[in-house]
Amino acid sequence: MKPPPGSALPPEQAIIATYDDMAQVRRAIDALQYSGIEAGRIKLGGEGALAAARAAAAARNTSAADRPLLWRVLWRGFWWSVWGGVAGALLGLLFSYFGFGFLPGVDQPLIQIVCWAMFGHIGGALWGCYAALTMGDAWGLTFQPSFGGTILIAVRSSDPRDIERAERVFREKQAISVTRGD
Repeated sequence: MKPPPGSALPPEQAIIATYDDMAQVRRAIDALQYSGIEAGRIKLGGEGALAAARAAAAARNTSAADRPLLWRVLWRGFWWSVWGGVAGALLGLLFSYFGFGFLPGVDQPLIQIVCWAMFGHIGGALWGCYAALTMGDAWGLTFQPSFGGTILIAVRSSDPRDIERAERVFREKQAISVTRGD
């Protein structure tokens, strides 16, 4: 897509990577998003992606297809809750050490530590579940099994840094081929 004449926006560029396995594609999309590339800029294509989309559309019962996604959300929520609880306990310990309290008249450091640990635990679980999901259309399809055929991941952006980051991610995630286009 070219910008209109007189526009200050640079033209969009694309970079396309080829994979042969949906699990590799999911890891690549995760890495793209963690590197700062917006989910809406990532698209899937190719024979393998079309076969997976047809299988997902034809499925009467989506529970089998959704099970890996559910486990991902629960697992990430669990680990973030653990780390959030530890961080909250350390924060409570720090507050009690310096004499800051949130309950008037309570000088029990243990209560302070436990309350902050629970706060961190709940906040961490919420963040972990949220962080396990994505807003991109392409990502949900990667939980389908591989049906053979190539799977293409395309990133389009007018920011050359996005294209460079995407190329680096594709090479790190062992794409079969990486090509640039307009």
